[in-house]
Order: sequence, then C-alpha cells, then structure tokens
Amino acid sequence: MSKDTVAIVFSGGAYGTYLEWCLTTLVNNNGISEPFTENGNSHKFMGNQANMVEWRDYVVGKEQHKFVRVHPKQFSNDCIRDSLCEIANDTTHVIYLYPSQQDVLLTVNNYFYKIYNSWFEYSFSKHINPDKIYLNWPIEPNTPADQIPDWIKREFLSFYLMPAWFDQVDWGQPLDHNCQTLLGITVHDLLFDFVDTLLKIEKFCNLKYQILPQDLLPAHAKNLKLQRYLDHDRVCNAVVDSIKNNSNINWDTLSLPSEAWIQWSLRNIGYEIKCHGLDVFPTNSDSLRDILYVSNKS
Repeated sequence: MSKDTVAIVFSGGAYGTYLEWCLTTLVNNNGISEPFTENGNSHKFMGNQANMVEWRDYVVGKEQHKFVRVHPKQFSNDCIRDSLCEIANDTTHVIYLYPSQQDVLLTVNNYFYKIYNSWFEYSFSKHINPDKIYLNWPIEPNTPADQIPDWIKREFLSFYLMPAWFDQVDWGQPLDHNCQTLLGITVHDLLFDFVDTLLKIEKFCNLKYQILPQDLLPAHAKNLKLQRYLDHDRVCNAVVDSIKNNSNINWDTLSLPSEAWIQWSLRNIGYEIKCHGLDVFPTNSDSLRDILYVSNKS
C-alpha cells in the first residue's frame, strides 16, 4: 500500500531541505520560522530525511509523514531514474528537484561548501584515496587538507570534481515522463519562479496550503541574499567564452570549485593552465590567457 507522503527527491546542494521547509510551513500555518544558517543552507529545519535504505524502512514501517526528502543515490552503481520509479511506486506523489544547465555551479558550490565542514577532509575519509594528491603533486604525505596549497586543490578538483558530480546527479539522464505521480522541478524554478512553482506543487500533490505562497516571499528574498554562488554559472561561462572569443572581461574572485570548473572547461577545449604555485586565480581574461598553453592532447 502506498504511503500518503510527498517524497522530495534531490541530490545534495539542490535545496531539498528548503523546499520541505516551504511546504511544511504552507500546510501547517504554525507561523514562519526561518530555517537559514549563516552559510545559506536551510539546516535549522530538521524535517524528515532518508537515503534509499531508510526510505525502504519507512515504507514498510508504521511512521507516517506528510513530507520526506530522499537522497536517491548512495553508491556509484545506483541509478536515480530507478530510485525515482521505486519511490513513485511507494507513495502518492514525488517531487524531483534537480539542477538545470543554469544551476550547475550553484549546485556544485552548495554541495562543496554547505554540507560538510571541510569537503576535502570528509572526502579523504570516505571516498577519495588521499594518495591521489600526495603522489601526484609536490606535497608531503599526510599533509592536513587545510594546509594543502590552493593551486594543488584547484588542479585536483579540475580533474575530479565535475566527473564525480555528474555521476552523483546522473547528469543528462532523462526523466520518466510516463510516471503520472512524478513532478520535475528545477533549482532555477524554485529560486526564480518561486510562487508559481509552489502553486504548481500544491495542485499536483493535492495539497491544501493554509497560507499563501506569497507570504513566504520575505523569507525567500532573505534566502536569495544568502546564496553566494547564484551568479557563478553566468560568470564562469562568460570567462570561458572570453577565451574562446579572444575578448577580455573582468570578474570578482571566485570560489575554488568555480575556478576548478574553468580549468576543467578550458582543458576540454584544448587549453591547460600553468598552475604551479597559482594560489591566486586571475580575475580578468587577459591575465588568464597569459598563463594558458595548448594541451598536447588537443
């Protein structure tokens, strides 16, 4: 028997906790208690979270929640599409919140900075053999992550981060549009078409909001102000385009993942960066162009 639950399915950094807070606030009318922390996540709100193993336990158990947010992929051989189909068979409605092409670096930076105290320390302890850094860059073995120079971290991320993230979110895998209980919502929809997106969810999931979505607009405006990486997709794409077009633009200092994305993107079109000792990344195209060279693999 299906659970009478709206499952919010999302990968880390895609605002699933924020969406659960919005929906919980709208249906309960218990006041608006903002969930935001200083780094821009919504983790003051606990809600109900599960991985796929915990979701299966929930389905066969006696607990009942109006909303449960679910991470659909734990291991590299898991498939988000399969998880979505399984969850859709287990419950009445599924919202799949996912990044669009416009939200890649926003979501990547959220994943890198907002979930862990240190992405490197967590990853070295769980997923990455740290010898991949110690044996391939001029750094002493067992150097603590916070003492590894930024240029080494950036170059490592330029090889590792985007392929790992693409695998984590099953990038490019189409949704099953034949599933009548599944609603796909992009991060861009949620952030920049806020009221209409919440109204679409209300209708699709047969919810009854006790307050208007417009009542959340002041909190939503505050949330947007806390998002430090909203413009990184536009800026970083413009940086790469300026190299392609031999033009010059200026930009403000970027995050390490965004700089690594630029390095990764330039490598994909045949350029490498003379990055040894480059702890301070350029902030204009001409300076960046000065440290590029054509890759032997191009």
